[in-house]
Amino acid sequence: LTLAPVIPNVIAECTGGGAATVTFADPTVTADCLPLGPVVSTPPSGSVFNLGTNVVTAWVTDARGVSNNVTFLVTVLDTTAPDIIACAPATNVLADANCLGTTPDLTGLVLATDGCDSGPLLITQSPTTGTLLSLGAHPVTLTVTDPSGNFSNCVTTVTVIDLTAPVVMFWPTNRTLSVGAGCDLLVPDLTGEVVATDNCSPTNITQSPLAGTVVSYGVIPVTVTVTDQYGNFTNNVTSLTVVDTSDPSLTCPADVVVNR
Repeated sequence: LTLAPVIPNVIAECTGGGAATVTFADPTVTADCLPLGPVVSTPPSGSVFNLGTNVVTAWVTDARGVSNNVTFLVTVLDTTAPDIIACAPATNVLADANCLGTTPDLTGLVLATDGCDSGPLLITQSPTTGTLLSLGAHPVTLTVTDPSGNFSNCVTTVTVIDLTAPVVMFWPTNRTLSVGAGCDLLVPDLTGEVVATDNCSPTNITQSPLAGTVVSYGVIPVTVTVTDQYGNFTNNVTSLTVVDTSDPSLTCPADVVVNR
């Protein structure tokens, strides 16, 4: 009484729950005495087999009560990469005092599934969380790996932006100025008196009214603005008090001679 498996080893792809439903043909039987009983496989064809290698034993008994068995393997593989349903969205981070941004943890924002579902998915990212990035847009690759080592990835963007206004150490001071001969005054250039710094870029200093603007008596507010390359700014108002400090000039008439 001899059994021989039709398919020595059966290979199937995992379909869910870390397993697969596998069907196979019963082994063939040759014998010198008939009739034969049915071939009984344990586990039977159509059973659910776990991920990995599973042993199936097939038994048959002839009319004399003589039994024999054979074993073969059912191997369930997971060769399918996880499916990324949604990658992490693009993200902005603020530059710090050194004009660097910190890469956030984006792994929790990835939505993914796995067909085999044999265990939790591992989600990683590169650059890793906490990596310092320079100003601008940077690609971040997110990788989803299943317990069998299959993986998929997606790419999102982290953009480091500068929203920090320049820091001013010294503004022009308020002052009192005298009008000239025409009873007016030209607004002085105050921008050169500003001492400022910015964490990311050079600064541009402007004023309003512009230097050279003609003004008259009174208190003239001059707004001085320091702006960085990314549009962040800070400003201050310097007051110019315009006064007339010139004494009036008096022209006396010529002497008058009166005859009696």
